[in-house]
Amino acid sequence: MNSSITWVEYGALGISIFMALIAILTTLITLWVFKSNNDPEIIVYPEIDKDEPEFINLVIHNIGKGPAKNIIFLPDRELPEKAFGDKLPEKMANGPIITGIPFLAPGAKRFVLWGQYLPLHQWFGGGEITLNARYQRASKFPIFKSKLESASILDVVSFSQTRSAVKPLVKIAKSLDTLNKTVERMKN
Repeated sequence: MNSSITWVEYGALGISIFMALIAILTTLITLWVFKSNNDPEIIVYPEIDKDEPEFINLVIHNIGKGPAKNIIFLPDRELPEKAFGDKLPEKMANGPIITGIPFLAPGAKRFVLWGQYLPLHQWFGGGEITLNARYQRASKFPIFKSKLESASILDVVSFSQTRSAVKPLVKIAKSLDTLNKTVERMKN
């Protein structure tokens, strides 16, 4: 009779250990889900300027639900800046892509006036640039402070045939033509 109690005790011990492992695993999964739900995510993308449609902005955006800190950017090749007019732009030497961003709240954006379509298109040569962003969660708790990384693909070819790709002189000519037609109609 003594030996059957021992097997029951071993069985109870095994079940207790199994249940403790399930509880630990559940806690770890809950912690991982909580952390990933509150992660920042930094993306960078080109966007037509809302006020001046012939200009393209470079937008740095935290689309995650948590704040990010110590953000640095690592492009796979040099980026252009001040891409205006007919000349080839200079390589980027200033701004948040070069200096980094100390803190970016959830939903926050930084806009960099990047340039016009034609000089940007000449710089890219029909290709694209991969821009990696490395950053940390801005958390008070050391357990939540891990390094994160995201990659963005920058291109300007997708802006062809948009309002930003039309040369300013062509826009002026179209406006003058419309104005001329309006004046002719007013005369009659």
